[in-house]
Amino acid sequence: MALSAARLIAPLVALLAAFVAPRPVAAQDYPVRPIQLIVPTSPGGTLDLSSRMLAPLWSEFLGQPVVIQNRAGGASAIGTRAVAQAAPDGYTLLVASDSSFVTVPLTRNDTGYTLDSFTMLFSYGVGSLFVAVNAASPYHSLADVAEAARRDPGKLTYASYGIASLAHFGGTMLWRALGVDVAHIPYRSTAEANVALLGRQVDIGITGSLGGSSDASRVRVLATSAPQRLAFAPQVPTMRELGHDVELGFTNTVAGPRGLPPAVTARLLAAHRAVMEKYGSTLRERLLAAELTPVDLDGATALAGMRQREARFRAVLGAMSLQE
Repeated sequence: MALSAARLIAPLVALLAAFVAPRPVAAQDYPVRPIQLIVPTSPGGTLDLSSRMLAPLWSEFLGQPVVIQNRAGGASAIGTRAVAQAAPDGYTLLVASDSSFVTVPLTRNDTGYTLDSFTMLFSYGVGSLFVAVNAASPYHSLADVAEAARRDPGKLTYASYGIASLAHFGGTMLWRALGVDVAHIPYRSTAEANVALLGRQVDIGITGSLGGSSDASRVRVLATSAPQRLAFAPQVPTMRELGHDVELGFTNTVAGPRGLPPAVTARLLAAHRAVMEKYGSTLRERLLAAELTPVDLDGATALAGMRQREARFRAVLGAMSLQE
């Protein structure tokens, strides 16, 4: 009896499906094309500079270019959201700090992502906030700032790199610790905030990077939020050292979308480990020059630290103005 066309075709369909069915990503298969690394801030800041420092080294061990794309806007939410919504295939990655991962989604309901939207891969550097004034300022210490702020509540101004940025949270925590009222002037980027400080458009700057402006002839750094004095700025006291219960750092962390295959995660982490093994000593000096303290944290450790800091930030939300 003749076979029907359907019965003849069925085995061929099954055979083709076996060839084209999606396979789990294997580490040896990845990557086969360039990787896009999104930096959700403008060029020139610590995050951007350190990413450009590391990207060609990661490329060396991945065998494919790691191409940086700055996608600023929305207090870093635009670029961060793009990665959260990307396919979890390892070809769209993010490098960001706590401002992107924690403070912005904590204070806005339109970001389109949360901490749980990402696969954290590793952190390579820890940054701190600096409290600085123009070199021509009459304030030579935090005590001077506090005295002036108590004398004229709300008159002094401080610049940050955006509403809900880490600098905004850090400023709120510091002024609460000092018991003073200092007006917040948000700018769109670290570079703009630093320019405002240099131009004496504000009295104080709170920033995660002085961007080469730390020359004593231009600015006077009064304190840092680091847990101890920084290797690249040993002359600057910590806030805690000055008697104020404020300690705040942020990690520069590389992440992918949630659901990144374990093999891809392992491949990326192995490439980073290889970079650190080969270039560790040189990288340490370059990261310090970029105002970062080098660290080597895996994704789980980085995420745990962010959750701890998120809880601390929630405690000061009520004291913050989130209006433009």
